[in-house]
Amino acid sequence: MREERLNIFSPQVFLPLFVSAFYLAGLALVEFSPRALFIIATGLLSYLAAVYLAQRIPGDRGALNGGQAFVYFERLLLSLLAVFILDLALKHVAPLVLRVPLYLALMTALFYVLGKSKVKLTGMHYLGLGLLMICAYVIPAFAMFGLYGSYLNRTGGLMPAFLVGIGTIVTVYGLMKIAGALDTSRLLLMAALIAVIIGPLMAAGVGYRAYAIIYIMPLVFQYYLERKRPVDFKAGAKAAGVVILIFIYTYLATSVARGVMYNLAPLDSPDAPAFVIESMEKGGYTYSDMALSSSEVGQKFITRPFFTYKVFLEVIEDSYPWGRSHGRLTLSLMPGVNLGRATTISILGKPFSTSFFGLAVLEFGILGVILYSGLLGICLATAARFRDPKVYALMLTIVMLWLDTGPSVWWHWLPFTAALLAFGSLVLRPRQPS
Repeated sequence: MREERLNIFSPQVFLPLFVSAFYLAGLALVEFSPRALFIIATGLLSYLAAVYLAQRIPGDRGALNGGQAFVYFERLLLSLLAVFILDLALKHVAPLVLRVPLYLALMTALFYVLGKSKVKLTGMHYLGLGLLMICAYVIPAFAMFGLYGSYLNRTGGLMPAFLVGIGTIVTVYGLMKIAGALDTSRLLLMAALIAVIIGPLMAAGVGYRAYAIIYIMPLVFQYYLERKRPVDFKAGAKAAGVVILIFIYTYLATSVARGVMYNLAPLDSPDAPAFVIESMEKGGYTYSDMALSSSEVGQKFITRPFFTYKVFLEVIEDSYPWGRSHGRLTLSLMPGVNLGRATTISILGKPFSTSFFGLAVLEFGILGVILYSGLLGICLATAARFRDPKVYALMLTIVMLWLDTGPSVWWHWLPFTAALLAFGSLVLRPRQPS
């Protein structure tokens, strides 16, 4: 247990360290707010209390020691994929209120059947399936509109957005399964290839840095969790430094690659397709925010966290103590609804990121922060006990992304949902006789 407490990637260290560093910078350098400090402290204390309670549950019930726990994630991915494919056929035939109960029943049945099935997919299977979905999302836009297709991939104006969301997380999971069987030198070579070439290309083609960041960071966390677990202060500081440097590099490299793509296809050109411009305007996107020069990328990297913190303060001002949108924003983020950006604009005036605790404050105020933090504590404490660290590595990556955006992308929730299912299994399963 002492080793786990010293490990910087343990649930009781990693999230509090990075979240508090983000907010303390804002409190010290932007504006001190007693309410903000109270919300941050309440959230972190609620999180740590949930971690402590989740870790007190005995691990001798068979839910975590075998392979069942992390397989929940695989079953969830495959069940969702089947539902989304069905939705392509039914979304223009039946209203959402009729489709949702059907999909929930279908997902439950598929989840159960997959649990009973002895079919196991390899890393190559997941990688191929994920790349197929990503190509199905990205290629049609480029085929129809050339380089201007990158704008449509950013706005989701042509193909169903679930393809790139589920496709990305399935691809990453496949890469992690493959990485687990590689020796260290080949693993590092694969990570370098993704960081230098594949990640920036992904950001340029899809238009979001997060899609590139989520390719490389889980492999970094997986490496430390499986092969080089830091268990003292010096090793932990070195590992944290490596994580931060790779994250910064990935942010800058993908921003530059995305800016180059947009500069090669400027929207103020007479060649810009009207359909692309209309899609940009409908989604509230501006060309100036997307096509940044190299110097602007560096400047925005420095100022973006402080701007996001200012938005967080404005959310507190409007939503404290009991929230403002009361679930409306969360529901708009759900797959099949996909109105999160439009709903955010209707509430905040612009599609701002609200930081780690911002969405919870906006929805339900201080109670939302306590619930959100408690669920995160349960999820990370449970996933950290999995024999296989892949799901936990994904969760650590997503926590870093949420420092800016908060939990505003539905497919980010999948590993946390799998951890909650495993936690439920752990609680409900009777203890095994000694």
